[in-house]
Amino acid sequence: MFLAGEVADDPVAAASSPEAQKFSRNSVQAWTAAIEASSTAGSEEIAAAVEASLAQFAPDTGETLDH
Repeated sequence: MFLAGEVADDPVAAASSPEAQKFSRNSVQAWTAAIEASSTAGSEEIAAAVEASLAQFAPDTGETLDH
């Protein structure tokens, strides 16, 4: 959307759209894999961060990450 030069009429609605939430969930998944591979955080820290991130950026997906 932004890369195509389009501007949303309602940025909050755009950020809350199913597409944006799916993108956010996939981003959290990718960052989780990178952090796990780097061993810079423990499993409890990662789980808490994933939970908080999904609650903020993908609350309507009702999904959790399997790692």
